[in-house]
Amino acid sequence: QEMKHSRFLSNLSHQTTTQQPYDVLVCGGGVVGSTFVASLLERLSISRNEKLKFKIGLIESGSVNTHPSHRSSPMPDLRVYALSPTSISLLNRINAWYSIHPRSQPYHNMQIWEGGGPGVVNFQGKDMKLTNGELGRICEDSTICASVYQALETSGYEFDLIQTSSITSITRENNNPFATGFISATLKNRQTGSTQTVKTRLLVGADGTNSIVRKLSSIPTWGFEYGQEAVVATVKVTNQQGVALSSRNNTTAWQKYLQTGPLALLPLWDGYSSIVWSTSVPEAKRLLSLSKEELAVEINTAMQENLSLSHKYSLLSDEDGSKLLPSWLRKLANDTTDSSSGNSASHYRHVLASGLVGFGKEVKGLADSIMAASLLTSPLRYPPKVLSVESNAVSFPLSFQQAKHYAAPAGRVVLIGDAAHTIHPQAGQGLNLGLLDVESLTEVLMESLNAGEDIGSYSTLKRYEEDRYWKNLGMMTGVDVINTLFKTNGEGPLSRRLEFVRSFGMLGINGLSMAKEMIAKFAVGSPKI
Repeated sequence: QEMKHSRFLSNLSHQTTTQQPYDVLVCGGGVVGSTFVASLLERLSISRNEKLKFKIGLIESGSVNTHPSHRSSPMPDLRVYALSPTSISLLNRINAWYSIHPRSQPYHNMQIWEGGGPGVVNFQGKDMKLTNGELGRICEDSTICASVYQALETSGYEFDLIQTSSITSITRENNNPFATGFISATLKNRQTGSTQTVKTRLLVGADGTNSIVRKLSSIPTWGFEYGQEAVVATVKVTNQQGVALSSRNNTTAWQKYLQTGPLALLPLWDGYSSIVWSTSVPEAKRLLSLSKEELAVEINTAMQENLSLSHKYSLLSDEDGSKLLPSWLRKLANDTTDSSSGNSASHYRHVLASGLVGFGKEVKGLADSIMAASLLTSPLRYPPKVLSVESNAVSFPLSFQQAKHYAAPAGRVVLIGDAAHTIHPQAGQGLNLGLLDVESLTEVLMESLNAGEDIGSYSTLKRYEEDRYWKNLGMMTGVDVINTLFKTNGEGPLSRRLEFVRSFGMLGINGLSMAKEMIAKFAVGSPKI
């Protein structure tokens, strides 16, 4: 079925074997792919260089909706994102944000705490001098995508939208990274089975974690599976007194670290929230097997239990403050046998060990004071309670994946979004990183066009890779370290020390505004920290 506007192409029957080659062909019509097309067209439209008018195509394996569905029911979709101010700025630049805004919920505050101790960090947007004090907004995937297509349709931009089609093969005419030329892609219509070969100067892979463009271009990846799944559901929430939350007073994002992984509660409009519970695979399967009523109980138990621990100023009593030190050192300090034997070496070892144990207690006392001061300044706030689970819960596996190259060494192919990198969802930065890729690639291509360079050459695409590869990897590694640190729980001296270090570190950050601001910028995906 052909879409209403003539500049959109809905199937391969509109193509001919003698058609003009594409300058840019994007595979993947989700949020990242469609936003990249809109971003590039917007930049081209304001350029005064007439030579920059060129042909762009967008391939989507399904059908797209060009009109956001503001339904009579306020029930949010299951798939939502936490958009950073930088991502919102991009969507505003391409004229999509005005359609997204009515179906979005701001969050002004963020509280992160752990279940096994008093560690807590509170972030407030007003302290970071952000617009309207917003750390970000929670938005639906479907609304973002439809709004971007609506912006494309009403903008007057010309491009080919090839729906219900996918790439089945890629053929290179020339493997010289610095040569001009084209790459050929064979497309197959998923409905009719018909095929067509098209040429393009640049093929952009925006087709997700299992990118076919990446595979057909023989770009390897590295990473690992977390052995976790994220359980996602839409819920109705109340405050601690059982009063339903409105959009005006549901403006805090909550994340609690449990032994099996983080449990996040993200605010939505009209008393709704979204839960993202990262946990072990067996536990995820168990949670999915529960009824909605049983799942609500499980969420409340996990989110509400041990809240009293967060009002303790210490993880340790006066008697066991020295337990932060190794057991052999404590044993030596308590052993008076060698000390009374007249052996001077043994005596000095005993005195030294006793002194170190005493020093450990002093350190513990100082840490307690810092924790107490932090909690008094910025105490833990009680999270909402789940009144009911409104949607069916679903889960997806979690992984850390990075493409070895964002730009194919032979040129002509470049990756953006999840096709290039996959991150743990606990920081909510997957889409934000993808939209930063969009901004970067747009800028690199515009610079290349204005300089009269080949936009598909490796030398051009390498500039994008150099800009984004290490920035993305830095965010991914930071999130992975946090996940590993908080997953190390249980009994024993090592776990006890890590618990102490975590709580001390969190409360130390909570009491230092400069450190907290840096962490908050990291948490909301700010490109500049």
